Amino acid sequence: MGHRSVLDREGMPFADDAAAIVHAEAVALELMRNRERATHFWSLLVRDAGCRVVAVLRFVDLDPTLADFDPALRSTMRRTVHAAGDLGATVREVRSSLLRLRSTMAQADRTLHLAAADGERLRAVASP
Repeated sequence: MGHRSVLDREGMPFADDAAAIVHAEAVALELMRNRERATHFWSLLVRDAGCRVVAVLRFVDLDPTLADFDPALRSTMRRTVHAAGDLGATVREVRSSLLRLRSTMAQADRTLHLAAADGERLRAVASP
């Protein structure tokens, strides 16, 4: 279960956050159609014009194919997917922190080190 983000750089204007969320739910349902199981771990972030997250839509919460399952099983499935997603996010944060730490240590040692986290350059430090 890898992690990959796809950013919509253009976005769409909406009257308010609620309208954006309704649209995002429709997009999520379209993306998961006929491949619901494969998309349970996916999520969609709804951002405002300032790029702040206003909602996180987890596909497992929107999956209409789960409606036929016993409510307790549905709840367990959702909790499991949420926990796995949270664990993945934590692992990514730790890896990013380690990259930053290595970069900081290289800077302190005055050695060349180039690191990136989430596609963003952390720093490049030249040797003396």
